[in-house]
Amino acid sequence: MTYRQVVACAVAVAASLTWARGKTTIVVDLGEYATAREAGHAEARVDWHDEDTSDDVACTHSFAALELQRALRKMSNRDSDFSIVDDRVAPEGHLVLIGGAAPNAVTRQLTEELGISADQLAALGPEGYRIKTISKNRTQAVFVIGNDARGVLFGVGRLLR
Repeated sequence: MTYRQVVACAVAVAASLTWARGKTTIVVDLGEYATAREAGHAEARVDWHDEDTSDDVACTHSFAALELQRALRKMSNRDSDFSIVDDRVAPEGHLVLIGGAAPNAVTRQLTEELGISADQLAALGPEGYRIKTISKNRTQAVFVIGNDARGVLFGVGRLLR
């Protein structure tokens, strides 16, 4: 499958998630924050230049999750769907997983099924990303996996185009 075919497939699955019956949950690593809204709007409190990147990642990934949630709710006219949960919570329904194998626990559990290794992500370079889809037990999942936090943000932007 070519890159364009994979992206087209991911967009088709994302579109089907917006219209599918049942709940769709966005899963992201919130880090130390209580909610995606708090994490996604914490840029003024994040030290972007320290060695600990966990707050950088949580802020950027949560911002991407909020943008995705806003767009999916608008496209589907389902204001109460597309809740955002921390990756430490067992997600329900169809899934949109945002992050990478390292920061997102759910993605880490499914890495083998995704067929994307850390080496493959690293080979994408800075700001690189992959969009993958899987179906398992009548549940659809769309993964936006980035080599770094900016890659995740760009991947979500690509998914929404």
